[in-house]
Amino acid sequence: GWASRPRRAWLRPASAAVVFAGGAALAPLSVPILSLPATEKYIAAATFGALGNVYELTGDLRGMFGWQERADAIAKVYDTLSEEEKAKTVIYTGSYGLAGAVDLFGDSRGLPNAVSGHMTFHLWGLPDHPIENVIMAYISQEAMDYSKKNFESVEVASSTEIYPNHVDPDELFRVYLCRGARVDLHDDWKDFRDWE
Repeated sequence: GWASRPRRAWLRPASAAVVFAGGAALAPLSVPILSLPATEKYIAAATFGALGNVYELTGDLRGMFGWQERADAIAKVYDTLSEEEKAKTVIYTGSYGLAGAVDLFGDSRGLPNAVSGHMTFHLWGLPDHPIENVIMAYISQEAMDYSKKNFESVEVASSTEIYPNHVDPDELFRVYLCRGARVDLHDDWKDFRDWE
């Protein structure tokens, strides 16, 4: 109302222009308009190099890439198993995002649905069949310690960079193969719940 007075009418288009310019300036931070390298150069220029680690702002954008490649890495490990082993194997991820990627892309790769203790994925539980082997990815140190204690063998079955220009530059994507469960994982499933 204050800006609608005749002498201040110019404020309406000026304020709209400021809002539009601000939105346009911030758009590359939230929408993948530019490539990631270009986005990071843009952020460095816009902040005059004040950020020591631009990844802090582009981590969510980077997280939009590489899911099919992660599903491929898991599928390669799964394909090394015999049909008898596959029938008693589950794919466990420490992230609901990766579990969702396995469920989305895994069908065409012959993968069963993933299980995860992360957030509400935990509520879906484990499949009813006996579990002897677990393929694990994106797991916590706690899950690794559990695996080493409760399986006959735990090995890194795959260790790859997934889109080094698009995902966490400090992280290798590791897929673990845990064989010979010494416990019934169904009994311990409640302990896998992770709400962080």
